[in-house]
Amino acid sequence: MKPANSILLLKTVLLAGLFAASTQCRADTGVDFEEDFSLPVAYINIVVDAGATNDPDSKLGLANVASRMLLRGTQKHAKLEFNELLNRLGGEFDLDVRDEGTVFAGAVLSENMEKFLTLVDEALSKPKFTAQELAKLKKETEGEILERKGNDKALLQYNHYRYLYGAHPYGHPLIGTQKGVRSINYKDILNYYAQHFSGRTMRLFGTGAVKKEVVQKWFTALTEKLNALHPEAKPVESLAVPAIASGRRTLLVDKPASTQAQVLMGGTGMRPEMPGFYAITLGNQPFGGHSFQARMMREIRVKRGWTYGASNAFRFGRQPKHYEQCPVQLRHLEEALGKRHDGIPHGFSARLLP
Repeated sequence: MKPANSILLLKTVLLAGLFAASTQCRADTGVDFEEDFSLPVAYINIVVDAGATNDPDSKLGLANVASRMLLRGTQKHAKLEFNELLNRLGGEFDLDVRDEGTVFAGAVLSENMEKFLTLVDEALSKPKFTAQELAKLKKETEGEILERKGNDKALLQYNHYRYLYGAHPYGHPLIGTQKGVRSINYKDILNYYAQHFSGRTMRLFGTGAVKKEVVQKWFTALTEKLNALHPEAKPVESLAVPAIASGRRTLLVDKPASTQAQVLMGGTGMRPEMPGFYAITLGNQPFGGHSFQARMMREIRVKRGWTYGASNAFRFGRQPKHYEQCPVQLRHLEEALGKRHDGIPHGFSARLLP
């Protein structure tokens, strides 16, 4: 990944989670763009203030499906034609649905920036929602959900988060559930678009070989159009602090044919503004950081060869989330956890969450 894009990604990850704070000062332009003419490329990330936590419990997957519908064709260009035009410009435009925000990420040769922005404007302000494309996308999404159930790591994360957070929206799977996706209809897509896409709910972060004024002028015009289209759109309400149960609890997702075990352990996390957050984050690096020099990696992989990787990380959003530790192979599970079968903690349950 190019250095400029790495900085943009870091900034977007940090600030997307803090969208509520950033929208309190709407006197700003909604644009944070750093000019960088070292390479003939430009990057933009448009952050929308809505994600999987905003999905109704009966329609898990709505944020994912509704946002992806914006890239299924516009009022001027069908999906394939739109993608071909992007390719001719040396550009790409995709999205990433997260817990508390959706990031539309684009990159293009800087000489084609204005034409590229015209296409992005089309996708975000003139989408063509059709029942046919919605049916296709729902079928594709259900297929992705089924595929993830066959992926041990994805299956573990899904069950871990839902078990850890219970009914709290942080437990919503980003991609949704089969039942939730099936329940999404055409009206749901229209309503979601109207509620979450406007200048009051979007910010732009970018960098590259383009004048900031060009990006600023374009984004202002885009958000003015969206404000006129969606006068009722507004930032989402803050989530409640998740109440993670105290004590040790264990969830076993039984998969008899599996040749390895995936393990996630974790508990209540922290927010960046909490006292000690940066100290404990820094202190965690030599213990569980993503490095071969970290103690967990040395002890579990390098010395014993039990797994491809072992780490410890803190997850946070607008509210404290959790910290987690990662997997070991089946034949070494008991040794790595330091307990036998009869030593499984209280609160043990064995089931697959819906």
